[in-house]
Amino acid sequence: MRKLNLDEKRRIEKLLLEDIEKKKEEYRKKRDEKRSEFIEKLNKSIPVAINKAFTEYKKYKKSADEKESFINKQGYEVNERNDELEVEANTWVGTKPKELEEYDKKTEKIKENLEAVKKEYTLKLYADTDEAQLLFDELMKKLDAVVKTI
Repeated sequence: MRKLNLDEKRRIEKLLLEDIEKKKEEYRKKRDEKRSEFIEKLNKSIPVAINKAFTEYKKYKKSADEKESFINKQGYEVNERNDELEVEANTWVGTKPKELEEYDKKTEKIKENLEAVKKEYTLKLYADTDEAQLLFDELMKKLDAVVKTI
């Protein structure tokens, strides 16, 4: 028997590898089909303990969703951080706690009052320039009074 030269070995290697790759692909397709069938079988015959646990899960999930809805309607939200559930005031979008709404309204009212004072004293400044120092003193007192309402 004669020895194969390098070119012959390369051609034979290529044929061998092609045959192996074909067999691998056939096997993969067959296993994928069997896997789908296996999954279907698993889904049709779920163990009793799993079904029982799932039934309880659905019940508690519905109850939890109802509780979360109640919490949200009160202006709070449930968040999960670091695998811990916590409840906190909703501060941006949607329903906010009544106390926060009142706080925000008061803040807005004070901002409006400060804007009104700004306009008032700008008009006073241009009406009588001789009393500028008195005007600034009066302004500071008025600003302090507005801000003290916080």
